Amino acid sequence: MASTDWKVLTSLTGISHSLVDTLGLVGMEGSYVWNVRTTANGGSYFISKNISNLVGTAGIKTKACQDNSLVTNLKIRCLVRRTDANAIPFLFLRGGTEANATNSPAYKFAFTTIGNTGKFALYKESLEGSFTTPPIAVSSSLTSYSVNTTYWVEFLIYSQDNHDTFIEAYLLPMDGNGAPDPYGTPTTLFKTMIFYSDSPILTGYCGFGHYGSTVNSNSFFDMFEVYQEQA
Repeated sequence: MASTDWKVLTSLTGISHSLVDTLGLVGMEGSYVWNVRTTANGGSYFISKNISNLVGTAGIKTKACQDNSLVTNLKIRCLVRRTDANAIPFLFLRGGTEANATNSPAYKFAFTTIGNTGKFALYKESLEGSFTTPPIAVSSSLTSYSVNTTYWVEFLIYSQDNHDTFIEAYLLPMDGNGAPDPYGTPTTLFKTMIFYSDSPILTGYCGFGHYGSTVNSNSFFDMFEVYQEQA
């Protein structure tokens, strides 16, 4: 997606974000990628929201088919890479409006470190949260996330007509050259359910972000695809 498709919600001091060329970044597809870099110790944040026609002020619309089967209402797919274990790149789904972006709870699909192993994990916290709360879901012990490796991931939400909402994440396949393989088999990272009483996302926004605690921790994002089904 072009840089004009994204709007920064929060970008605190101690962090920089820019579009850079993909030279030396194996697996990145476009000519330019988002590079988000921590420039000061102590914790930094960058949050960006998609404002394309797919996900804008209309927000996410969630509803099931008439036969109560499940439908995908919002899907985010992109390439993600980090250069340091202290960098936490993430995708997010958030209810509410842009005005309360910093204090509205968000579901954050994060590439973090649990113990001494890189993990894919799902958190529910504010956009500016620092991933200190226990995650809602964590990928299996067989699926770890390494530094300096490009991953192709998918983060999606769908619901039933009673507003019970489901969140899933998948690791999409890469080919032998480190490029996305659209014909391979995805790996399920986690599936979880949000009950109606737990603030289901009936309207909201999606986007990407970076949290870093040490200087020169970097996150890279590329080849964004965002899909939405209007109810």
